Amino acid sequence: MENPERPVGAIAVRPPEGVELRPIGRRDLEAAVAMARELHGQPPVADVDTLRQRLDALINDVDAVPVLATEAGEALGLAVLQFRRRLNFPTFEGWISDLFVRPEARRRGIGRALLDGLLAEWRLRGSHRLLAKAQHGADAAAALFAAAGMEQWMFDFRMEPVAAPVAAPLVARLVIRPLDEADGDLVTELISEFGRARTPAPERMDAVLRAFVDHAARVRSGRAASTVAELDGEVVGVCTLEWQHPFWTADTHAWLPDLVVAERARRRGIGRALVHDALERAHAAGAARLSLESGPTRTAAHALYRSMGFEETGRTFVLRRTEATWATT
Repeated sequence: MENPERPVGAIAVRPPEGVELRPIGRRDLEAAVAMARELHGQPPVADVDTLRQRLDALINDVDAVPVLATEAGEALGLAVLQFRRRLNFPTFEGWISDLFVRPEARRRGIGRALLDGLLAEWRLRGSHRLLAKAQHGADAAAALFAAAGMEQWMFDFRMEPVAAPVAAPLVARLVIRPLDEADGDLVTELISEFGRARTPAPERMDAVLRAFVDHAARVRSGRAASTVAELDGEVVGVCTLEWQHPFWTADTHAWLPDLVVAERARRRGIGRALVHDALERAHAAGAARLSLESGPTRTAAHALYRSMGFEETGRTFVLRRTEATWATT
C-alpha cells in the first residue's frame, strides 16, 4: 500500500465482501484515468502516460484523498476527495471531485462504500462542509448522495469550451483589477452579503484573513485570477477565479467560486462586467472549461450566466458539519 503516512479514515471503512479500498498509486494510472474519463464523459486518452505527472501531483497532494476499489486486483471504482480554501471560512471545504463505479460492478454497494470512505476522511480532517456534484441525468449519483444525508443545494453552470467574450459592457467609472492583500476586509464584508453562513465570527477573523492572504498570493503567482471591481475608487464587487488541473486530462479548467456585487451597486452591469473579465482571463489561460455554482434563489444571476453562454448542467449537494453528521458511522 502506497503513502502509508496518510490518515486512514477512508480505508478504515468496511467494503462489500471481496472488495478492497486502498489509496490510488502510480501503478493505477491507466485504470484511474479510464474510469475518471468515463465518469466525465470523455473518450479514452491516446497516450495515458502523458497524464502521469497529473496523477503524481494528486497522489502527493496532502489536501487530496484518492481511493480505489478493487477486487482480485481489478479496479472497479474510484473516489477522490479534495480540500480547498473558500474565502470567508476559517476551515477547509471538502469537495468530492470524482466518484465512479464501473457499470458491471454496480448495485453491489461499492459506490456507497467509496462515499462512506470519503465521509470518514472528511470528518477526520475537520472540514466545515462537504460538496459533491450530480449532473443532470445522473440519478444514481443523486440518490447515493441523498442516502448519505446530503441535500441538494446549488445549481451548477458550465461553459465548455470557453468562448472568447464579445465587446465588454461599458460601466462608467468602473475599474476591474486583480485582487490583492489590502482588499481583505473589504472583500470579506462583500462576501458576507451572501448571508449568515458567509459571515465570519469575530473570533475567527484572523483565520479568515490568513486564508485571504494566501489567496492573494495565489493571484500574484498566477495560480488564481481573482479580481475586484472599483466604482469611483470604491470596491463594490469581487469575482474569484481559480485554475484546476484534473488528473484525468491535460486541460486546465477554471472555477468561479464567488461573484458578489454590493447591494448598493447592483443593476448597473457590474456583475456582467466581472464575469466578462473572468471569461477573458480563462480564455487567455487556455482553459477548456469554466464552471460555477449558484444558489437556487439567485434567479437574476442565473439569467446573467445563461445570457453569457453558460449551460445549467446539474446540482451540487452539500453536507454541513453538525453534531449529527460529525458522529462516526
